[in-house]
Amino acid sequence: MSCSQKRLCSFLQMVVVLSQWLSVSSFVTFLHASLIHLDSSLGMARDESCHEFHVAPMQCYTNAPLRALFQTLSDNAVLWTEMEKTSDLLIGSFEKRFGEPGHKNIVLQLGGNDVAEIAKCLVQLKTEGYSFDEVNLNCGCPSVESGGAGTYGVSLMKKPELTRDLLQPIADSTGDCRVSLKCRTAVVETAEELERINEKENFAYLHNYIQHACAGGINHLVLHARPAVLSGLSPSKNRQVPQLNYRVVEQISNDFSDIQVTLNGGIRSISDLETLLSRDSRIASHMAGRLMLKRPLDLAIVDSRFLSKDSSYDKRVSTCIDNYSAYVERMMNSKNSQPLSDLCLPLYLVSEQLQEDYALIESDNFDHTTVRKKDLLQECEFDQLYDSIKNAIELIALANGGSKHKKPFPQYTNFKRLSASFKGIVGTKIANKWKRNRSEL
Repeated sequence: MSCSQKRLCSFLQMVVVLSQWLSVSSFVTFLHASLIHLDSSLGMARDESCHEFHVAPMQCYTNAPLRALFQTLSDNAVLWTEMEKTSDLLIGSFEKRFGEPGHKNIVLQLGGNDVAEIAKCLVQLKTEGYSFDEVNLNCGCPSVESGGAGTYGVSLMKKPELTRDLLQPIADSTGDCRVSLKCRTAVVETAEELERINEKENFAYLHNYIQHACAGGINHLVLHARPAVLSGLSPSKNRQVPQLNYRVVEQISNDFSDIQVTLNGGIRSISDLETLLSRDSRIASHMAGRLMLKRPLDLAIVDSRFLSKDSSYDKRVSTCIDNYSAYVERMMNSKNSQPLSDLCLPLYLVSEQLQEDYALIESDNFDHTTVRKKDLLQECEFDQLYDSIKNAIELIALANGGSKHKKPFPQYTNFKRLSASFKGIVGTKIANKWKRNRSEL
C-alpha cells in the first residue's frame, strides 16, 4: 500500500468514528476542513516510511558493475543507468549495458531528441526482455560529451513542446512503470547570465515547462536545485558555480502535488540528507550521485536509517565485497562479460573510502570533514573488508591470466597499498584517471 493510500485509509476510518458522535452541522464543518487538509497532504507529503533515495545517473560510473555493488548494500535504493543515447541503444548490446534482465528498482535514463527514435528504442528493449521500474528523459545534463549542450539534455529545457512530444512515446509504451523527467531549475547560455536571472520570470518559465512535461505523461520529476550553464563551464563546474536553491524545488513540489518530486543537488554527506529530511517540506524523495562515488558504503547507512529501518547495516557492509566478488567471478566466466576496468572500479572506490576513514579513526580528528565518527565502521570491520578486497583482487588477477598479484600484500591492513595494486590490473593510466576523477568529486 502506498503512503497516499495509507493516509486515505486512516482518514476514512476517522470519518466513520466521528460520524457516530458529532451532530450533522459539526460533522459537515469537520469534514470540510479535513478534506482541505487531506488535499494538501495526500499527494506527496513527506513520510519517512515512504522515503525514496535515488543514486543519480553518472556517465562512466552507474553501469552494471557499480549497480551490482550498490545492490549488495541496499535492497531499497533506486538505482539509475548511465544516460543512454537513443542512437547508441539502437545498436543493441543490452546485456553489456544493463546486465541480465529482471533487476528491480532500476531507472533507465534516455538521452535524445527524436520522438520516433525513442519509441523504437523502447520497442527493441521490450523485445529483448528488458523492462524497467521507470524510464526517464534527461533534460538536465549540460555535458558536451553527452550531448547536453548541443541538441538534447538540458538544452531541451528551451523547448517545452518538444520535451512534451518526446515524453509521450515513453508514457504510451511503458505500461505500469513510472515516466519521469530530470531537469534543472533554469538554463542559461553563460555563467555571466546567472546573476541576471529574474527569479519570478524564471519560476514562471519552469512552471510552464513542467506543465508541458505533465502533458507528456510524467508522474515523477527529478529537479536538480540549481541552474545549468550551456557553455563555458565544465560538467564539474556546472555542479559548483550555479547556486543551490531548494526553495524552488519545494515550491514546485507544492504546486505539482499530483506527481512525485525528487530533490537532486548538494547532498554531500549523510548529515546533509538528514538536514533535508528535517525541513518542513512535501518532498519525499532525494537523489545523490557524487556522495555515492566518494563513499559507496554509505548507501548501506542510507538504507538502514531512512529506507528500511533495518538494523542489518553491519552485516550488509561486511558481506558486500564477498557478494560483489561472486558477481565479478560470474561475469569473468560469461560470454557477455563486463570490461575489466568496469569490474574493478567499484572495488577501487570502496578501497579509497576505507583508506580515508581508516586514517580518520587513527588521527581521531574530525574537524575538517563532513564524515561523523558514528558513521564509521569498527576497526575489525576494516580488517575484514581489507581481506575481502585483497582476495577479490587476487581472483581478478588470476582470472585475467596472471598467476598471482605481482607484489604480495603486506600482512597488516594497508589500504594505500591496496588501492595502488589496481595499477597492475587495469594499468597506470586508468588507475591515475580514477584517482584524479575521485579527487574532483
